[in-house]
Amino acid sequence: MQLFIGKEAVGGSWATADNLLLLLTGSVVAFVVALLAMKWFVGFLTKYGFKLFGWYRIIVGIVILILLLTGHSLVMFD
Repeated sequence: MQLFIGKEAVGGSWATADNLLLLLTGSVVAFVVALLAMKWFVGFLTKYGFKLFGWYRIIVGIVILILLLTGHSLVMFD
């Protein structure tokens, strides 16, 4: 990895053709996946409504509270 300081990367330029192609590909894939996820979620809500989604959120919230109260750290990165 290169160290970024200000607008320039230490050790060379990041705006190479390969990097820009990877950035474009990643953006397109992320956009398509987001569209598919939204389509699935809207279909799920149409079929089941918010009731099941609400129970899911309550259960996840309770699990997170239990983890925090028992001393677990929810930090994903150091």
